[in-house]
Amino acid sequence: MKVHETTWLTVLFTLTVWGRDLEYRHSVHLTVNKPDSSALSLKNLNRVFERVLKSGHPRTGGLDISNPYATNPRCDFRSKYRTIDGTCNNIPDPWLGAAKTPLQRLTHNTYEDGVNTPRTTYFYSPGNLPTARKVSLSVIKSTSNISNAFSHLLMNFGQFVDHDITLSPESGGEGGQEAEKKQCCKTSPEDYAKENLKDCFPIFTPHDPIFKRTCVPFLRSAAVPGFPGSEAVRFQLNDLTAFIDASQIYGSTKLKAAVLRSYVGGKLKSDRVKGEELLPQEKDNPRNCLAAQAECQFAAGDVRSSEQAGLTSVHTLFLREHNRIAGKLAKLNPGWVDEELYQTTRKIMIGMMQRLVYGEFLPLIIGPRLMRFYGLSLREHGRFHGYSEDVDPSVLMAFSTAAFRFGHSLVRQTFSHSASQQTDLEEMFEAFKTTHKYGIDGFMKGITRDPMESCERFVTNGY
Repeated sequence: MKVHETTWLTVLFTLTVWGRDLEYRHSVHLTVNKPDSSALSLKNLNRVFERVLKSGHPRTGGLDISNPYATNPRCDFRSKYRTIDGTCNNIPDPWLGAAKTPLQRLTHNTYEDGVNTPRTTYFYSPGNLPTARKVSLSVIKSTSNISNAFSHLLMNFGQFVDHDITLSPESGGEGGQEAEKKQCCKTSPEDYAKENLKDCFPIFTPHDPIFKRTCVPFLRSAAVPGFPGSEAVRFQLNDLTAFIDASQIYGSTKLKAAVLRSYVGGKLKSDRVKGEELLPQEKDNPRNCLAAQAECQFAAGDVRSSEQAGLTSVHTLFLREHNRIAGKLAKLNPGWVDEELYQTTRKIMIGMMQRLVYGEFLPLIIGPRLMRFYGLSLREHGRFHGYSEDVDPSVLMAFSTAAFRFGHSLVRQTFSHSASQQTDLEEMFEAFKTTHKYGIDGFMKGITRDPMESCERFVTNGY
């Protein structure tokens, strides 16, 4: 059986959501201010989290679903390798932590109707909650506060880790998202809920100082399959596995994994441009993307690999490492077939990801004190024997949508691609075009050399 890699998610939630009395310094240490009477202590939080983790998993989110969770997947518990979709990690409940299962809640929902409708009013005082636009205007910063401790690689690797474990897709169905989103602003705030636009939640922006329009179309996150017509409480979907299993490299479905494989020597598909090994292109790209001036995408295990060029650089680094290791294994084991080379390389890469997260990334984020408190520090010798089938490894909704968003404050406004040249964040979002223009290797050097922004309550404009 495998280790529960997502236990530490609750720790980050502690810091970011309930940790108003925890102040992160430039060093890796934490200063704990004296809490007020309503604050929860670390010990109390620990008890809360333990209850949540052992309280059982809403496999169907409490929904009346006949599929796909009615029967357990067929599992080979003797297999040396993880499943691609995260099933079969837990023997009693093979769905725990699998892709396309619900995000967990720490507390009861706060829907307006207790079931589905988003809350728009305050609980204990009259008036409406501020719109998402008003909130964003209050947290966008106009000045830079560069970190004196950490490089920009910390932020980019953090985004890479996030894309291994969390993705809440929009509602609307395959191919229907954009069509439904366009309808979201065609009604007034009072009427849109009455229309046949069940997943619309538009952001109204009257008198906005920047936008030239009064409404931004917005679709809610997809509900767990089977919700429409059900009387049960709405749960949001996690499209990815909850485990640190390098799914952003290999995919969270068998189909995605198959598309990314070359089926030669255990390697993944890649393109070679100007001597650089790059991620392959998505199959839906035009034949000549750069000449067509189209919005082209790279193909990887996660659909967001082209979100910005720094992230694309990290994706490319891990693609190259997979293919390098597969080549080494093929030379050491000439009798191995493609499947054995691929699965063994994938297993090594997953171990590498877990080692990097627990040994390098997480200690810098939460500091040594919380690493010790939660027993997260890696052992120098021996194996981990703390696996418990009673622990639910599912990602917490509050972590996915709030706590782990702290990384948005770490993003620089500019990215270096050479010793003397930088690219603005806005251009970085055109990752396919930008990486072909300046080269992946230059951006990789830049994010390891440049400092990131400091962790604070403000986020970088454009992110």
